[in-house]
Amino acid sequence: MSDPNPIVPQSTRRAGELFETAYAWDIANDRLEWQPNAVEVLGVGTLASISTGQRFDALVAPDHRASRLSAIVDARAAADDTHGVAYRVQFKFVPDGRQPGNSVWLEDTGRWWPASGDQPARARGILRLIDERYIEDQRLIVSLRDDESAGELQRTRLFEALGAVMRRAERTGRSCALLLVSVTGLEALNTRFGLDIGDEIIAAAGRLLKASLGEQDSIARYASNTFAVIVDDCPEAALAERAGRMIGEIGRATFQTSVGPLAAAISIGAVMLPGQAPTVGDAIANALAALENAKQHPGTFVAHCPEAAIARAQNRAQSITGSVIAALEENRLLLALQPVVHAANSQPAFYEALLRLKQPDGTLLAAADFIEEAETLGLARPLDRRALELALDLLAAHHALKLSLNISSLTAGDKDWLATLEAASARHPGLTERLTVEITETAMIHDLDEIASFVDLLRASGCKVAIDDFGAGYTSFRHLKSLHVDMLKIDGMFMSNLPNDHQARVLVKTMIEIAQAFGLETVAEWVSDEETAIFLRSVGITYLQGFLHGSPITVDEMKRRGLL
Repeated sequence: MSDPNPIVPQSTRRAGELFETAYAWDIANDRLEWQPNAVEVLGVGTLASISTGQRFDALVAPDHRASRLSAIVDARAAADDTHGVAYRVQFKFVPDGRQPGNSVWLEDTGRWWPASGDQPARARGILRLIDERYIEDQRLIVSLRDDESAGELQRTRLFEALGAVMRRAERTGRSCALLLVSVTGLEALNTRFGLDIGDEIIAAAGRLLKASLGEQDSIARYASNTFAVIVDDCPEAALAERAGRMIGEIGRATFQTSVGPLAAAISIGAVMLPGQAPTVGDAIANALAALENAKQHPGTFVAHCPEAAIARAQNRAQSITGSVIAALEENRLLLALQPVVHAANSQPAFYEALLRLKQPDGTLLAAADFIEEAETLGLARPLDRRALELALDLLAAHHALKLSLNISSLTAGDKDWLATLEAASARHPGLTERLTVEITETAMIHDLDEIASFVDLLRASGCKVAIDDFGAGYTSFRHLKSLHVDMLKIDGMFMSNLPNDHQARVLVKTMIEIAQAFGLETVAEWVSDEETAIFLRSVGITYLQGFLHGSPITVDEMKRRGLL
């Protein structure tokens, strides 16, 4: 029988092991040897109090003893002299053995080895301090990992599980990674064989990717041709190797489709967690940026690099003027829609229309990638006029659709923009009643009187008006008395760590209460996890917007999915 690794000395513990300890259990003789930090981690008086299996078991909560032992001592599996038989069990532990109120939750992960036959003779494992949040996180991670419907869009569960993985990585000090994997080269296949064949390739690639993952890794459908892969306990040095292996496996595969065998390729963008992204939203954004770079050379892998991202931004700023002007002239500006859902039932109430710039190679730039430079260069007004035209055309074509549209502060005095809105209202009575115009809070510092007049004109035309990025710091609550708006969109910066940020919770709750006093609806932006959503519902938020309920999708893609 191979001897397992010895207990790790305390001096070599990693950061996360402040909450865990290791043991070796001679089951046959009922002797337990512990890592020296066991007294501190478990909260017991001395190592002698847990020096045997019987003594340790006496400190396990009575209603958990049977389930714990059945998961270890009574485990039945094909005994493996080399690798042992794995077990994992969670149970309640009472350090002093008398007061259940002082109990803690432990997770026991280990392996046992037989002396002969299939009876356990010795075991080694790790005990980790956990809490109820940890148990829920594990449930989220396992439920996503065990989901067999990788072909379906499981965005909400993905974000929940990613948040759980990031929290676990912070607790243990072990890094993980998010990989966004895009199946490339589908345009030619779709043109030649139709969209169904492309879907077959995507589904087959997803199955192969899932089969290649480790036991603790997870995969979910992120977008039509993109999968999100969460790689657990992944050192940064191993990331490129993992991604390269995925690219190689897909590249060598032949996929059987209804028109015969076909090949495919993938591109991968990745971000290390939690070091390179403090929130789920940041993780997705950084991985998407890396993926866009990888897709410029199909079949490649790009890892998020903060320094490279800064350099790319500087180069992009130098060429943004020509790109925006060309996109305006060539009608390469389009809209992507992100759902804003009712907080009460998570059903879409309306969609925010976000501008996208389609580059000559077909890739899309989000407004955040060019709008700030465009405003500086005097291009804000033509961009806002084009966005309005696209939104009005969409509302005219889909009579049940409701949209919100963000505009620059410079557009408040744009007579051409207002003329376009009034003309559409005359052609399509009632259309403007389905449009909410969002004005950023920063616009208030330019000319409050002009903004107030503009708001009145919008409301007179039938539109609703929202203050976007509310709470960013430029205006005060007293301005709500001057502006006859309908809605406040609370700045997303408050959501980045809302469950753990007491001050942010107080501020958000205050903003919602004041909005309610003025009879205004409220929207929370950048909501990326269910814990944040639960708090927001509890304090009376009207609507939720963010990755938790859907990322922006182009109008063409929404039509393809039957959402429009």
